[in-house]
Amino acid sequence: MQQKIAQLSLSARPVGMYHSEEIIRQLQSQKILAMKLDQAVRAVGEEVKSHLSNIGAGAQRLLYYTSCFTDEYYDVCTRQNLEDARFRKGIFHLVSRWTSSLT
Repeated sequence: MQQKIAQLSLSARPVGMYHSEEIIRQLQSQKILAMKLDQAVRAVGEEVKSHLSNIGAGAQRLLYYTSCFTDEYYDVCTRQNLEDARFRKGIFHLVSRWTSSLT
């Protein structure tokens, strides 16, 4: 009986040791969460930059289309329309090839 009690007392950890391990696990968990949050914030920042860039490109395109209202810059309007028609044709071609490959 005394031998079993001695074995139990040797295998049991001190209470302070348990709390230290718990604190270490909690700090590791918080570090992982902080790293995940940092990644998420960085990804959101990149997406915001991308959207702002797209908005800027759209605003520039709109500005080019305002040239259609003036006679002096009608050539810019014509080029813009030709470029848009070429782009639409290319998208149509891509979509039609993609849908035909699915069937």
